Amino acid sequence: MSSGQSPSDNPPAVLTIDLDALRANYRLLAKTASGARCAAAVKADGYGMGMIAVSRALAGAGCDCFFVENPGEGVALRAALPDATIYIVKGYYCDGPEVFLHHALRPVLVTAGQVAGWLEVIAAQGPLPSILKVNTGMNRLGLDETDTRALAADDSAMKSLSPDYLMSHLAFSEDPDHPMNNQQRRKFDELRSLFPGLPATLAGSGGVMMGSEYHYDMVRPGVGLYGGNPFSGRPNPFAEVAHLEGKILQLREIDSGDSVGYGATHRASGPARIAIVGVGYSDGYGRGFDNRGTGILNGIKVPVVGRVSMGSVAVDVSECPTGSIAVGDYLTLLGHGISLDAASGASGRSPYELLTSLSQCTGRRYVGQAEGV
Repeated sequence: MSSGQSPSDNPPAVLTIDLDALRANYRLLAKTASGARCAAAVKADGYGMGMIAVSRALAGAGCDCFFVENPGEGVALRAALPDATIYIVKGYYCDGPEVFLHHALRPVLVTAGQVAGWLEVIAAQGPLPSILKVNTGMNRLGLDETDTRALAADDSAMKSLSPDYLMSHLAFSEDPDHPMNNQQRRKFDELRSLFPGLPATLAGSGGVMMGSEYHYDMVRPGVGLYGGNPFSGRPNPFAEVAHLEGKILQLREIDSGDSVGYGATHRASGPARIAIVGVGYSDGYGRGFDNRGTGILNGIKVPVVGRVSMGSVAVDVSECPTGSIAVGDYLTLLGHGISLDAASGASGRSPYELLTSLSQCTGRRYVGQAEGV
């Protein structure tokens, strides 16, 4: 393996997460947004990197506020970080407040119905924290303008609700020059003026890097923490966190015209040496890499050939010197020379989708000073 170490059982697919790189990325984001609280999005199992491990590492870097997808993630994170502030981005489902109350989870309220339901809980339980999310043009989760204005005009409701922040989300943060960013920011400022004194949060990773006018009182980076490039087509300011490697399970020689894999989508143009590597779509290395992926073996880039199978992928290692590779060697498929941007472009999947899919890889290991991992 690239680090010179292997898990004791030497699994065929290994996802290595660099916690030192994760913390460095957090510190860069926090420094860039200096003056604003820097939270962390750890939803979808910490973007596939392992929510508990990455959250503990981020807490070690000074993060005390986390955003997760649903109450189940919130319960698991609360057990690991008893003192953290934990927000549930899908909000309060109005099917019983017990899990929110018992585990001190805070909903991001995204509809008028959720607001009404949470106000009922407050009426019964007393003051409870939340975030109020408004739609500023992305048209995903968030109160529409009519409901936002109606709520702002309801002094009794707002006094009872007393949210922690007003929140929205940028639709084009990967393109800092897109005019919709300014349009959304202006709309956010307009709606924010209806709630005097209420702290605000708008920026994820891209928004943090777009400038102080997007920082407000709190930022909530996600993909940048895990090494994802917040801007398409620009240099990535963040360190690599995820490294995917696969063990060579078999080496074979094939003749000109021989096919490789399901559907015979690749045929050798001449004699070739093929390595069968123990990484497949069940590990999150998906079918988008069919005949398009790249591996690195002993510093040499080698192409994926044929279709990706459930638990394996074929790689043409003909360019590697004879005798330089053997069954049991590990080949890199992500990181250490294969950037997340490059892998994303090859697979046709966004960096977000690519990272989160790696949560399926059962051979997960951590490097760096993993406090509490």
